[in-house]
Amino acid sequence: MRVTRWLAVAVGGAVMTPVALGVGVVLLIAAFDDDDGDSGGSLGPTAGSLRIGRGGVPSEYAPMILEAAGDCDAGLQPAVLGAQLKQESNFDPRAQSPVAGAQGIAQFMPGT
Repeated sequence: MRVTRWLAVAVGGAVMTPVALGVGVVLLIAAFDDDDGDSGGSLGPTAGSLRIGRGGVPSEYAPMILEAAGDCDAGLQPAVLGAQLKQESNFDPRAQSPVAGAQGIAQFMPGT
């Protein structure tokens, strides 16, 4: 009886150890994976991060965007500010709205 129980524990351990190691490796990979879910494989923004360069914020504007977001007491994320500027003017400081009269990279009205 004792041998049978010992044999069952040994066989169970021999089977479960590789399974446990495999699960552990998968969990470690998942925990340290940098994939952002973007199928293109490029690193995109995460909450608060700022993509700088091709496809993101031009490098000359990045320091100003980071500083402005840091100065905001409401918790404005740099990525949100960068997205707003891209949408408003595509980072063109000479952009003008022919209808509303908004001007510049942030499309402020002249009296603002």
